[in-house]
Amino acid sequence: MKKLLIVLSAVGLTATLSTPLVSCGNTNSRYSWVPEEYFPVYEVFRLFDNQTIYLKSFDKDAVNQFVDDVIKNYDVKFVKEPEVTLNEYTKKVNIVFLTNATGEKLECNFFVNISEDVDSYLKKFSENYSDLGAIDFYDIKNLLRTLNDKYNLSKDVFEDWFSKEVISNNDYNYPIGLNLNFDKFFDSPVNQQKYFKNKYFCKFYGVAKFSFVPDRTIDMLVDSDLNNVGYDVTTSEIFSYYSQKENYKITYDKYNINSDNFRIEYDRSTDSLEISYIRFYGSYKVVNVSKNQKYDLNQINNQTIHNDNGIIGDNAKVWKEQIISLISKKFSVTNNVIDDELNIEIDESLQRYSIKPKNQSDFLRKFKNSAEGILTGPQDVNKVINTKYLGILPKSYVMRGNTYNEAALSNVISELNNYDFSLCKLSVINGNVPALESGKILIDFDAVNRNNKENYVVGQSEFTFTLTSDDHGKAFEQKSYTYNFENQDISQTIGLDLANMSYLIEYSEGSDKKYSWFNVNNNQQKEVDFKKDLNIQDATLYKVLKLKENQVLVASSSGLYKVDFDTNGAISTFVPISFGEAKAPSSFKNITDAQLGLFERRLVINNAGVLYLFDNETNLYIRTISKSNKFVQNFQASDYGMVFSNSDNSVYYASYENAALVIEIKIKNPNFVANEKFKFFMTQDNVYIFTKNSILLNNWGLYIFEIKNFFATEIFVNTSLSYSSSIDQIVMDNNKNIIVTASGKDKNDKNQIYSLQVRQNNSDVYPYKYKAYCTIITGSIVTTNEIDDKFNYIGSINYYKQSDYYIKSFYYHKVEKGIKIYTLEKIYQNFN
Repeated sequence: MKKLLIVLSAVGLTATLSTPLVSCGNTNSRYSWVPEEYFPVYEVFRLFDNQTIYLKSFDKDAVNQFVDDVIKNYDVKFVKEPEVTLNEYTKKVNIVFLTNATGEKLECNFFVNISEDVDSYLKKFSENYSDLGAIDFYDIKNLLRTLNDKYNLSKDVFEDWFSKEVISNNDYNYPIGLNLNFDKFFDSPVNQQKYFKNKYFCKFYGVAKFSFVPDRTIDMLVDSDLNNVGYDVTTSEIFSYYSQKENYKITYDKYNINSDNFRIEYDRSTDSLEISYIRFYGSYKVVNVSKNQKYDLNQINNQTIHNDNGIIGDNAKVWKEQIISLISKKFSVTNNVIDDELNIEIDESLQRYSIKPKNQSDFLRKFKNSAEGILTGPQDVNKVINTKYLGILPKSYVMRGNTYNEAALSNVISELNNYDFSLCKLSVINGNVPALESGKILIDFDAVNRNNKENYVVGQSEFTFTLTSDDHGKAFEQKSYTYNFENQDISQTIGLDLANMSYLIEYSEGSDKKYSWFNVNNNQQKEVDFKKDLNIQDATLYKVLKLKENQVLVASSSGLYKVDFDTNGAISTFVPISFGEAKAPSSFKNITDAQLGLFERRLVINNAGVLYLFDNETNLYIRTISKSNKFVQNFQASDYGMVFSNSDNSVYYASYENAALVIEIKIKNPNFVANEKFKFFMTQDNVYIFTKNSILLNNWGLYIFEIKNFFATEIFVNTSLSYSSSIDQIVMDNNKNIIVTASGKDKNDKNQIYSLQVRQNNSDVYPYKYKAYCTIITGSIVTTNEIDDKFNYIGSINYYKQSDYYIKSFYYHKVEKGIKIYTLEKIYQNFN
């Protein structure tokens, strides 16, 4: 047996061999006696003359079938039926087309061999001849060697004698078998005529089936996971996924697989994707690839998810349902797909959500990128309410007639908590106990509109408040004291003991200052002779200033004296204020103010723009406080230090104990001019500075500084109090309400007494934030016709009676032969 020559191409199996021409030469000259019409059919059969053909049997039917096939294939016909003779011994067939008178014949002869089933033939060598095993498909010589060494097909078997059918793996499109079909030689009319004779020159019939496994195939590199990819998949993504996948990593390492040798072809017409790898046979085809496109979560990024049912406990559930619905509608996917593919995380505390593909390779995800957004819905009102004490409220803020003033309450609660409750529906549910009786008010909150995709508050919260009346105050007893002479010039009225209505009147008589004590309650009067009582008859009196109840500071050309009065207006004790060994000022003529501080253990005096600090217990000078070359215009001594302003509007804080601790408090106000008005108030934590507003020039502004951070942070509060008004007193009650008493004229030029409340509340911008409310609590004291110039402030007393807080302010007004005292009282009802 000789070997079968088979040539293998890179994309399939092909086999070729050369076919010998059968020719008897041009013999027509020998048959000049034969009519021309016999030659066409003769020439066709002459192709088989003296040749051996193969039939399945040697009988007349088989020979006649052969003759009929030839006639039909070459489209010729006999002039007359030929004579066909079979020789059983020699297996020879003789066909005579025509015989002449001399016995000459126009004839052809051929021999017949019996053809053999190729499958039976190969099984003689091996029952399992068809299994070629694993072969290197790309090594052509190796494949040829395998076929020829194993099966030794005869050299007389030509490739034209059979057709080849490559059997491929259905999933991965690489050859796994080769069928040699000896019953089928041609697949078109042209090839049929060309290769027809091979049908009868071939010694075999039937089909030889070979199977094999190429040693490098695409399914060694990829699998059906590719069914999940879209047409935008990259070779890098394929490599990254399979190079790490179990059972694939070894192959990738063995063959040094890289992403560059993958090939991806997208056929838009069939919506299919074909993936292959160089020198690995086969490919994987993904059909309907568009359905596998990754859904881009960026398309739903920054969406607001909203719960409008008003139930806080449903937030997480409703939010997730809304998110799933959003994804499902946007990408037309089922809830099961969403559950399998995505992680939906909800942060209720931050009210944020995120949507991310689950923790698997990008290669297999149905979704790409991520989305996040805001969650809105009902919130517990108590989480946005940090301040439940509403401060001082006029009655009209709580009640309006017989109904609760819910609009006013909403405004106050909004301001205090830095939250806009105007979009909320407030319902007071105090039950049978009116708020004006209890000082407590229980409010139910709900949204006016739940569908605007914003947070809204729901629930109930209880508030407390301090109540003040809406009336404009009242002058209790407008008593007056009239002197018996007409030319006295009253320069000041000092409230020695305001609780007992005792006053000290300063007036001029010629060039001398005179003083008179009187008590309004019992209408007593007594002249006070400081020169005589202090034994300084030759001295000049410059100034008398109140230090505390029934105690004054007397400044004279002879020095400074601290003087105490008894309840009947008599001087009980006096003591000189000493500079000790320090040099005293040359004069005390320009003393403007004196105050006690540090729980009355220190005395501070402003003389000619210089602050002098004394020990109030020993009455001895300690030191000078003011900054050099600066004129002190105003100061405030407190228990926690002192604050003073200079004529250039610079402001300083000073410690009583630490002489070096004098710190400038820098107020950012571009509208300052020289000698602005300042009013100070201090607590243990803060310094409150009232001065010209930095925004509204005609109003007072409040600047607040923290002591602990050395006044580095400035907080500004805009007030509605006119800058032309005088701030007479600043106090803070036990609820830390800052109450300012001020006097001035209203827009109708009427004299007014004001109470300004400064509210403190939380803020995201500062550690705390202040809101100012100006409420007129006294109104017009008397008619404009009665008092046409300003009130003169005497002082105030502040006290608690049970839980209520009282502020009683005292003012005087000059009349023709004396003064009239006005006492105005404001009550702040505290219920807690």
